[in-house]
Amino acid sequence: MNAGGNLQAAIDAAQPGDTILLQAGATFSGAFKLGKKGGSTYITIRSSAPDASLPAPGERITPAYASLLPKIRATNAGAALRVSPGGSSYWRLLFLEFLPASSTASANLVEFGGAGSSQPTVSSAPHDLIMDRCYLHGDPVYGQRRGLALNSGRTYVVNSYSSDFKGISQDTQAINGWN
Repeated sequence: MNAGGNLQAAIDAAQPGDTILLQAGATFSGAFKLGKKGGSTYITIRSSAPDASLPAPGERITPAYASLLPKIRATNAGAALRVSPGGSSYWRLLFLEFLPASSTASANLVEFGGAGSSQPTVSSAPHDLIMDRCYLHGDPVYGQRRGLALNSGRTYVVNSYSSDFKGISQDTQAINGWN
């Protein structure tokens, strides 16, 4: 998908086993939602950059690769990407950069699942999620409260890089889970 494409429509249309290729370096702004699809085969969202130009499995991504990563940018103080409670599962995020809207620092950048009444049972938690070689960061000046709100089952965060999760008068975390 090239810059300016409708990422949410591509997510909504994706079926187990599909791969959504996002243009390397392009920015996709919004509050994207990964919903329940059924099945036990991953849907992958990843950069269109060739694997040979990116870190191999087992190697950590660094900010030096940012020009090859599609940017998923929040458009307000909310999350740029949310995996919904209610059984959403089998999503794989590969070679993506997540960043906040300019000068917002009070929210979760990415949310896997929810808290409280939106996810009252273990079976309602999203599961089988993979964040592999992704770059999550807050605003370098204002920071960001949290990179990944991790309220899901069987979730893997692998060889990813996080930075600028900082704040004044609030606790901050790169990754935090509580439900």
